[in-house]
Amino acid sequence: MSENTCPKCGKKLSFGNVCAACAGAKLGSEPSIGQRIGNVRIESKIATGGMAIVYLGQQELTGRKVAVKVMRPERQVSLRDREYFSREAQALGEIRHPHLVELYSAGITADGLNYMVLEYVPGRTLRQMVEEDGALQPLRCVRLFRQLLLALEAVHANGIIHRDLKPDNLLIEPLPNGKERLRLADLGLVKFTERRMRPLTGHGMTVGTPCYMSPEQVRGEKLDPASDIYSTGVLMFEALTSYLPYPEEKSVDKLLDHILDTKPAKLTRADKKFERLPGVQRLLDLLMAKEPFERLTTARAVIENIDNILETDLKDDVEEAFKAHSVDEDSVDAAEDAPSAADNGILVVFRCLNRASREEISPPPQLLRHLRAFLERGEVCCAQRGGATATFGFKRTESSLKVTLGLPRLMVKVSQAFPEYELGAGVSFGHFDIDENGHPADGETLRQARRLALGAKPGQVLIPRGRAQELGIFDQS
Repeated sequence: MSENTCPKCGKKLSFGNVCAACAGAKLGSEPSIGQRIGNVRIESKIATGGMAIVYLGQQELTGRKVAVKVMRPERQVSLRDREYFSREAQALGEIRHPHLVELYSAGITADGLNYMVLEYVPGRTLRQMVEEDGALQPLRCVRLFRQLLLALEAVHANGIIHRDLKPDNLLIEPLPNGKERLRLADLGLVKFTERRMRPLTGHGMTVGTPCYMSPEQVRGEKLDPASDIYSTGVLMFEALTSYLPYPEEKSVDKLLDHILDTKPAKLTRADKKFERLPGVQRLLDLLMAKEPFERLTTARAVIENIDNILETDLKDDVEEAFKAHSVDEDSVDAAEDAPSAADNGILVVFRCLNRASREEISPPPQLLRHLRAFLERGEVCCAQRGGATATFGFKRTESSLKVTLGLPRLMVKVSQAFPEYELGAGVSFGHFDIDENGHPADGETLRQARRLALGAKPGQVLIPRGRAQELGIFDQS
């Protein structure tokens, strides 16, 4: 029989969560506005959950806005709840990732309440977003969920299962450039798959939010990352349609029966537009399969599937969004006067391979955005993507030459940011024509850049010998 400890006096207990002498003792009260917790001054209450209350605070020395998560006093007396809170802090302390809320510090208040100081994410939860704006457009949804899968990949790689994925735990921050950044929060029910701690739930015990549970979670079975993958599918369906993939039920028991026995609804039930997105439906089918072995069982496999959807089902949407993001009011009129040729210009051809299979692969949209963000420091006059290559043409200016000199550094950054891909590049100088679509026309300058890209090793930039010597670059053809 395991022994609990009374949080007030330290007495060992054979049952219960608090000793009789302390059962009626006054518990620590909730923090008040203006109160200091550590080096943070509480400013306002952000949210109230079953386990904890979240406050907006400000670090007194740095002035940085932070979120302060404090255990509710009535939950503090539960040994299990305190350990869940502690495990969340440990999990966040072990993993640092751009799509996970960052932990700054943790401790116990003067009133004896456990707390964590966390990164403050301005914005809305996925639940708020869907409730206020309605179902998300497919491209927006897929891009956000790709970020969630990156977070889950990091969580699972550290031997942790989330177990409580729900729209309230997905925080979405609008960025100044018009894009959005998702953070995964609330790891309060995480389960460490390695035997580093005693289990808090035994066989047949269930924890989590019912409507997002996997069938094996409903049955109280041992879980692995495939359970989080299932929950991701339910969340994605809800984000795309604004309702769950199962019939609405007031009874939790009936809902759980649907999770165990009823096939999830199809997207076309919500909107016929999904008929043109068969890849999205296939992905949801793979995520919400009843048996774990029938699912995509790793976050990386789901990410690769999403990247394929961005290249197929959503290709036109990606291109339209890219154009809308790239063209501002000042450049609209100038587009009519786009050059038809570049004399003594520069052409850069990138060739992309899958690192694992070493097969050629079309550069994914997120990698292209990464490239373009750097290349647009020069005077880009044309661009084209085709097959496994992406081609960019420049007017020969001082800024374009600086970009050319910076290509080796760019390749290093790309390798670090996209370790699943290998990129080689070829650069040529000379005259090239530009067709009516803004693509570089076939000619000797383009053919030379392609030959060099084909011969480049991963991470290498090949430039004709004479030009390399002129520019001081040592990877030469």
